[in-house]
Amino acid sequence: MFNIPTSDEILKSLQLQSKLPMSKFEGTFEYDVFSSNAIEFMKTYVELGELYKVAFADTSHGDFLTMRAKEAGIIRKVATKAIGTVTVKGNGVLPKGSQFSTADGVLFETLETATVNGSQEVKVQSVETGNGGNVAANAIDTIPMSIPGINSVINTQPTKDGFEEENDDNLRERYLLHVRYPGTSGNKMHYYEWAMSVPGVGGVKIIPTWNGPGSVKVIIINSEFKQASTELITAVKDYIESVRPMGAMVTVVSAIPKVINVTATIEGKGFVLDKFKEMMNDYLIDLEKSVINNGEINKLSIAKVGSFIIDAGAIDYQNLRINNDDKSIALTRQNKGVNHLESWGTYVLRRYIRSSTEHVRSLAHSLQCKL
Repeated sequence: MFNIPTSDEILKSLQLQSKLPMSKFEGTFEYDVFSSNAIEFMKTYVELGELYKVAFADTSHGDFLTMRAKEAGIIRKVATKAIGTVTVKGNGVLPKGSQFSTADGVLFETLETATVNGSQEVKVQSVETGNGGNVAANAIDTIPMSIPGINSVINTQPTKDGFEEENDDNLRERYLLHVRYPGTSGNKMHYYEWAMSVPGVGGVKIIPTWNGPGSVKVIIINSEFKQASTELITAVKDYIESVRPMGAMVTVVSAIPKVINVTATIEGKGFVLDKFKEMMNDYLIDLEKSVINNGEINKLSIAKVGSFIIDAGAIDYQNLRINNDDKSIALTRQNKGVNHLESWGTYVLRRYIRSSTEHVRSLAHSLQCKL
């Protein structure tokens, strides 16, 4: 381990090696020279300590980690722009690059020139990269700069596939996985690396020979642990087709969404719904990661859900059920010999009722599965 000495320790070392007795007396010329040099030497040690850290993947970071991973062919995934479609109304020519926005200023630009005669659907992408461009349906409704002949704009569907740049932890994980379990000759790890290298992919499950010899199924979710879009599936498919061995039959699909209903009668004034939501969301993401990485956790635990209710401030609860059943739910299952992967995501509040007499809260959630 690289140890960084303090300036006092360096000063004492210099004084011990010096033949000048006055160097040990504060205020003398010799002491001041040694003291100032000790401070500069310490700065050098600090810089060497940082270089020591970035030399190893476990402690490297930022651009240093990017370069380290690049040596092994692992490239940090770039941020992407959200894409979608807007409906434009009016009469006139809509030039490519025309801008629309949401009420809070998220800008989008058209990807093509279009002639609008009454109403026309036009493809758009966000001006900025990242998940800030993933907006809800009907959010793009503003024309920031007048466009001749264009009267209104609206997006009837949410925009999608705007992802942040890959963070250090995820890049480090991919790099170490590549080094420790290298993909070769189109083996299982090779397909995993190929799929995970595509920007926007957050998790991959590989099923070899799922439909006979030479067949490979690649199941993906996006980097927000939600169902992968058609465009992301196509991007993964195209990339794998460009690098796979000859003769392999590759199928790329998104994980299958599954709706989970959780109901319970909750007692106590102190129950905080938002706290319960936060704990559930973190738990569901951990479950996804465990399923993807073949971890030990492979079911949605009803006991765990109950503990979250208590931790969120409830005194007690009764009649806790998941999909009208009082049992935990397995996250994976075999279906006619083919692996069917399921994983759980964010949930939407369906009903929330409070009894004014007993402070009993009836809670029903729709848990939207993402994988």
